Amino acid sequence: MLLHDREDGERVLVLAHRGLHESETENTIGAFRAAIDAGADGIELDVHITRDNRLVVIHDFNTKRVWGVDRVVEKSTLEELRELSEGGIPTLGEVFDAMGAIFYDIEIKADVKFDRNLLYLLEGELERHRELRDRIIISSFNPVALRAFAAITKGDCPLLLIYDDENRFPYLLIPVLAIRIFRCGALKPKVTIAAKEKGKRGKYPVIPWCVDDAETLSGILSLNAPALITNRADLIVRALRG
Repeated sequence: MLLHDREDGERVLVLAHRGLHESETENTIGAFRAAIDAGADGIELDVHITRDNRLVVIHDFNTKRVWGVDRVVEKSTLEELRELSEGGIPTLGEVFDAMGAIFYDIEIKADVKFDRNLLYLLEGELERHRELRDRIIISSFNPVALRAFAAITKGDCPLLLIYDDENRFPYLLIPVLAIRIFRCGALKPKVTIAAKEKGKRGKYPVIPWCVDDAETLSGILSLNAPALITNRADLIVRALRG
């Protein structure tokens, strides 16, 4: 995905945060299809590694909040996750196969300590779906994971630092330091600090999260963001395109 500050007349891409999950479970193929049906240009999703080295699409490190069963994703096999979710948790490859040529923001879910096999699995999946690579951005709260991924990737998917005003990684949180340790393609700040961050680091495009109402959208458009992340793709698409 080519990222630059949007110019007059250029279309801002709408990326649905975990799909459209008003009526569908988040991060499922049903939620992703609902988002595209509502007019979104693409989706934001999250990837974890399983105990049997499969790349699954789920936000939390634990399945309790979404699926109601207390199970750690990285300590579970794909089959075990499928059983508790009635098949609802997809692999990244299955999402690519189902959704095809849309835009993707893939968030690497990596804590301070993380299994680097996740990064190799991700690069392998991107290679298997090379026709989609120019439609993909890779993002993470963890700049160390992004640096490690930059070392193994072919280099054609932009890497984005996600951050807010919380100390998730205190030793590297300050963006001015974090973005120096990997090849940063754009910034992905929380919407409440997006304007401030664009003012500080204007050479980087910003892709804010999450823009969920028309009032917030009007302020974000002034930042010339090439894309935005939203939980309400249906509402934001209507506000942008009538």
